[in-house]
Amino acid sequence: MTRLRTRNYCFLICTMVYPITTVLLDFREGRRNHRLLFGNPSTSTTGQWAHGITVRCARFLPGSVFGVELWARNAYGTSAWHVYVLRALWPGEALCIVPQVRPGAEILLHASGANQVRLALAWLDHQRTRTDDLATVPAYVYQAADLHVRAGQAVPTVRTRVRREGVWCAQRRRH
Repeated sequence: MTRLRTRNYCFLICTMVYPITTVLLDFREGRRNHRLLFGNPSTSTTGQWAHGITVRCARFLPGSVFGVELWARNAYGTSAWHVYVLRALWPGEALCIVPQVRPGAEILLHASGANQVRLALAWLDHQRTRTDDLATVPAYVYQAADLHVRAGQAVPTVRTRVRREGVWCAQRRRH
């Protein structure tokens, strides 16, 4: 194990045979809340640091899909709010740099700002009612949802899409 000191936090970085994606999740009452939305980390450690900061270090094996919510506040209110759905990568794959994720991951869904994050969280809750494990949802479903969230639209469910296609076909038959 290697000990790394950053911003007055001490993080333990585990060096193992398998390449690992490490997510640093910290919580400070009323100031910062970085939390794991879903996913099954291979290992996880929790530590309590000075000034009421709780730090959790979750490690994911390559190919794992997980969701992270990053929220921060200052004296004027919410300063940053992001939701990411990520996939841990194998060595040699192109990765994206994501805050609190080392070394990086593939972004399947990204929402930033209050409106986009609320849409993304509502969509994730809807998906959670349909499947037991959000990590088993195919990547293309997250990428399609990402397009809707970035456009600021509600992500259509399967029932809504079928209804729209039925209306469209009925209109085509009339003309």
